[in-house]
Amino acid sequence: MPWAAKIYAAGFNAHGQLNPLVKPANLDEFEQIAVLDEYEPRWDAAIPCALWSCTIIAGHKNRNLVHLGVSGAGNKEIIFDGMPERTDSLPVPDAPLRLEFFGDVSGVKGYMGPWSTDIYTLQPDGTFKHRSLISTEHYLSPKENPIIDIAIAGNERVCVATRHANDEFMPSIHVLANFSSLLDGSAPIYSQAFPFTSIVSLSASATSFTVLASMDARGQVLSFGDARYSALLGRTPSNESPASVPTKLSAIEGVRIEKIVAGNKLVAAIEDSEDPALYLWGHTFPEPFRKDESGLVQLLNAVNETGQVEDVQLVDCNDLHIRDVAVGEEHVAILTIDGEVWGLGSNEYGQLGLGKETKGTHGKWVKCFETTKKGKTVVELVAAPFATICVVAKDEAYVEEDDD
Repeated sequence: MPWAAKIYAAGFNAHGQLNPLVKPANLDEFEQIAVLDEYEPRWDAAIPCALWSCTIIAGHKNRNLVHLGVSGAGNKEIIFDGMPERTDSLPVPDAPLRLEFFGDVSGVKGYMGPWSTDIYTLQPDGTFKHRSLISTEHYLSPKENPIIDIAIAGNERVCVATRHANDEFMPSIHVLANFSSLLDGSAPIYSQAFPFTSIVSLSASATSFTVLASMDARGQVLSFGDARYSALLGRTPSNESPASVPTKLSAIEGVRIEKIVAGNKLVAAIEDSEDPALYLWGHTFPEPFRKDESGLVQLLNAVNETGQVEDVQLVDCNDLHIRDVAVGEEHVAILTIDGEVWGLGSNEYGQLGLGKETKGTHGKWVKCFETTKKGKTVVELVAAPFATICVVAKDEAYVEEDDD
């Protein structure tokens, strides 16, 4: 039967968020969990959301969305009506549009509409309700300040990135106490504008936010958050650059960064170059965050070859040429240009897909997944806190008669 992409996953599955038909709580090896009839890597995100308790699989152009696991509404069934209809006169881009989901440890909270003026929040009955976010402070006016991105940190703080409707190089960020404050139009506890800048992405960890911004034709990284866990900032706060104020990471200032991904306690950055470098920073936490942190400690020690405590670690990737990176709670996975997936860190829940006999933490890169059939390649790599998900698609340059 013809197919466009197949999805494989390994790791924590207690909520059925990877495969609801499998009884074991964990998938210790990579297993096929879905098949997509249509998939275009240029536009589609096959896994637009992978959280602690749920995974969302998207079909072509983000229609026919499938939810696995437990939702923020406390149920396993979420009703998607496909791409929302456009209701105003703003122009619609010709390219297919992605839906940007956001959530926390409880599951999906909602998603941004494809036109950056609306969000859809998850209701108790599993449906999504359109919300027009009009703040009493007018910082979320759809006509004046459309939303770029939304991120929710582990400490419930919410960050909203907006831009001026008439100038994409005039964005702002707004930090709110929690998700309810966003919905009821409460004033933000902190706001800051970034003139002459374009925000590329916004990521959240347990206690901080990381912004990838385009400045002077370079992808620069800024961070802000809770000073008590400064290692998640990737910098040392000072009186001149306090933790709460978005500040450039001096360790990678001047390095053009292509992508930022954040887990709960780890953040990774990929350099924008032909042979990109990988940077990693993170933090260990006291209770009540988690009791056993040996995996994270060993992971950070493994990449810290100098023995020095640095804000940001330049990771030795053993001459592996990186194409993409994904970050979980205590593991990191990279996708190479050869279509191989390599992992580092904890395999406690099978998140590296190495089998039952290889539990524990791996301090050196190990090959986790690769396609065995000609003409197939891994095109998308995603990590949930304790899982890794690979999307395998056909190589357009390869033609074969057997499509099974």
